[in-house]
Amino acid sequence: MRSFDPLAAAVAVRLLARAVPSALLLSLVGCTHVPLVGGWLGGDRGSAAPAPPPPAPVQPYQATGHEPEWRIDLGEQGVMRLPLQPPLSWVQPPPEWAGTARRWQAEVNGKPLELTATPGLCRDSMSGMPRPDGVSVRWGDARWRGCGGEAASLLLGPEWLVVSVQGQPLIDRSRATLRFTPEGRFTGLASCNHFTGAWRLGSESLLLNPPAVTMMACAPLVMAQEDRLLAVLKAVNRFDFSPKGELLLLTADGRQLAARRN
Repeated sequence: MRSFDPLAAAVAVRLLARAVPSALLLSLVGCTHVPLVGGWLGGDRGSAAPAPPPPAPVQPYQATGHEPEWRIDLGEQGVMRLPLQPPLSWVQPPPEWAGTARRWQAEVNGKPLELTATPGLCRDSMSGMPRPDGVSVRWGDARWRGCGGEAASLLLGPEWLVVSVQGQPLIDRSRATLRFTPEGRFTGLASCNHFTGAWRLGSESLLLNPPAVTMMACAPLVMAQEDRLLAVLKAVNRFDFSPKGELLLLTADGRQLAARRN
């Protein structure tokens, strides 16, 4: 009986690999799968190409201004509202980028419309409500300016660290925080106790519901600071920003809470 020669068997397999289809070769060597770098022996010819990701949804955008009163809502559909005119609507192409600014262009009622939104704090000239963008509009020969973007976006995001209450800085080694969530909740540390409540924006105001507060006790000075902070929160009716970029929560009687991003 002839003895088994491993070297001769390996050479024979290589010769078969050159001359015999891969499926037949697999049956000859008694294997069902032979893993190779880059896939299985014989390739992966039957696999389908991955489906492309779905297009990103169009983000709505709103801009408003005065003299004359105007409002433009942009999305897949654009709508412009002007005094004494019915709303004008059109199919709106996506915006283009010009540096950090976004620019929307369309033809509306036979005239070119161009709206440019440039990042930077903008206060509504009537209500004082802060918005994240300054906006310029050109419609035919008309030129308007206003503000755009969601005012809420200025509050959302990382936690705010309170730096002063009613003009008084926080006492040494104390800490107070505030955070606004997209779900309409505000939470934080009042100095000693944690608090939580609901918030919403009106057309000209910021409204905070009286918060629920835990019941821990701390040093008297810390508790007095907490009482002042909670009293301001319960009376807040609007917000603004200082020249240094600090968030200002303001009350109708002139009290304020100042905070910076943590």
